[in-house]
Amino acid sequence: MKIIFNRQKIAADIVPLMCAVSGKSTLTTIEGILIEAKMPDTCTMTTYDLEKGMRITVEAKVIEEGCYIINATKFAQTLKVMEGEEVELTVDSKLCATIVSGKSSHKMNALAGEDFPQLPTLKSEMGFTLKQGILRKMLNKTMYAMGVNDQRVVLNGAFIKIDEGQMTVISCDSYKLAKCELKTDIENNNTDGERLRYQFIVPLKTVNELYRLLSDDEDATVRIYIMRKHMVYLIGGLTFFTRLIEGQYIEYDRIIFKNHTVTAELDKAELIAALERAALITEERIAGAVRAPVRLDFEGDLLKITATSSAGNTYDEVAIVHEGADLSISFNNRYLIDSVRVCEEDRIRISLSSPRLSINLEPIAADDDEEDINAANGTLVEWAGVSNKYFCILLSGVEPFTLKTSRIFMVDGKNSIPLAGCSAEVAPFVLSKGERREFSFKAYAGPKIISELEKFSPTAGRVMHLAWGPLDYLARLLLWILVKIHAL
Repeated sequence: MKIIFNRQKIAADIVPLMCAVSGKSTLTTIEGILIEAKMPDTCTMTTYDLEKGMRITVEAKVIEEGCYIINATKFAQTLKVMEGEEVELTVDSKLCATIVSGKSSHKMNALAGEDFPQLPTLKSEMGFTLKQGILRKMLNKTMYAMGVNDQRVVLNGAFIKIDEGQMTVISCDSYKLAKCELKTDIENNNTDGERLRYQFIVPLKTVNELYRLLSDDEDATVRIYIMRKHMVYLIGGLTFFTRLIEGQYIEYDRIIFKNHTVTAELDKAELIAALERAALITEERIAGAVRAPVRLDFEGDLLKITATSSAGNTYDEVAIVHEGADLSISFNNRYLIDSVRVCEEDRIRISLSSPRLSINLEPIAADDDEEDINAANGTLVEWAGVSNKYFCILLSGVEPFTLKTSRIFMVDGKNSIPLAGCSAEVAPFVLSKGERREFSFKAYAGPKIISELEKFSPTAGRVMHLAWGPLDYLARLLLWILVKIHAL
C-alpha cells in the first residue's frame, strides 16, 4: 500500500478518530487506525474500541491499494513532528510501515487489516434526522447527572425517547435526575413509513464524545440510524457508531414529585454566586471528616444559605418570591451547583415539600405566567391578551398588530410579585411627506370577571378557561345562571 496525504490536512482529520482508540487493551488491533486505500484516490480510516467507533473518508492520492492497521498514537505523533507539506505512507509485504515527509522518514510496525475487529452494520432502514444544535443543547442539560460505574448498568448513560415531534432526554445517577423535554422538527427516515417511536440508552463515554462532535450551528443536521444493539450518527463527513446499553430504564416519572407545597422563585446568577461562596467551606477536604453539606433556609422573602465545617462557616442571603411554609433543607453543594447551572433562563423555580423529599429545580421561561394568547376574525386581530390564574390584560385595535408578551415584577416593600404584561406592535410602514395615519386601541387590565370581559369584547370570555374541553360550555352555562340570579 502506498498513499500520499497533505500532512496538515491528515493530521487534523485523525483528531476525531482518536476518541475511539483503546489505550488499555490486550488487543493491539483496537489501538490502531484501520486504513483502507482503494482506487481511484479513496482512503477510509476507522477506529473502534469495541464500544464505540469512528469512520472518516480523507483526501489522498492512492498509488497502490491496500488495507492495514497503523498504531494511532504513534501515527498522530509522527505527523505532528514532521515538517514537509506532504506525507507518504508505504506499507510493504513484511508489514513494515514507512512514513516519509520532506527529508524525514520514520518506520513502524503495521498489522494486517483482516485482524481488525468486525464492525457493526453502519446503515439501517430505521432512523431519523434532527438539528445538531438541538441534540447538543439537550445533552448539555442532562449529561451532568449520568451515572459513573453504577451497579445498575442502565444508569451509566442517557435515556433518549423519540415520539414523532417530541424528544426527551433523561439521566440519573441515584442522587440527582435531569429531564429535558422538547418539541422539535424530527425528519422521519424510516423506509417502511412507520411513525417515529424509539427508546434507547446511550453509554456515558459515547454521550461525552457525541457532545464534542456536535455543532451549535442551527442549520447543521445529524442523521441517526438505529439497530438492535447499535446506533450510528452521521455528522458531516464523520460516521460515529456506538453500542447501546441493554435493559429497562427506571420509571423516572415516579421519581419526580409533582405535588410540592412550597415554591420559591429567585435569580439564578445570585444563587450560583452564593453557592460558589459556600463551596469554599463544603469543598474543602479535611482529614477524617466528610464534606460539609450546604443548608438552605426558606424564610419569608429570603433564602438563607449556610455551610459549616471544622475549617469555618459561611452565610449568604438571596431574595426570593416564596409561597408556602418556611422550610430548611440540606444538600451536597456540588450536586446543587451543577443542577442550577444547566438552567438557561435568568430565573429558576425551586419546589419542595419536606427536608426528607427531593426537590425540583426548573427554569422559569420569560412567558411562564402568560398562558393564553387569543386571536379571532382571521387576518384582522379582534383582540389579544395574556392571563394567569386570576388576572388578564387584553388589547384591541382597528389595525392588525403583533402581540408581544413579557414577564414583569411589581415590587412592594420587600415583596416581589410576578405579573404578566403584553404590548402591541403595528407592522412597519412608510409615510409620504404630509401624510398622516392614525391608530386607536383599547385595553383592559384587571381580574377575570366574565361580565367585564364581555363588555370589552363578546369573545373575551375565552380567557376564563373554566373547565376542560366540553365541560367548559357547561361551566359557562352555570356561571351565566349564577350571574342572572345575582342580578335579581
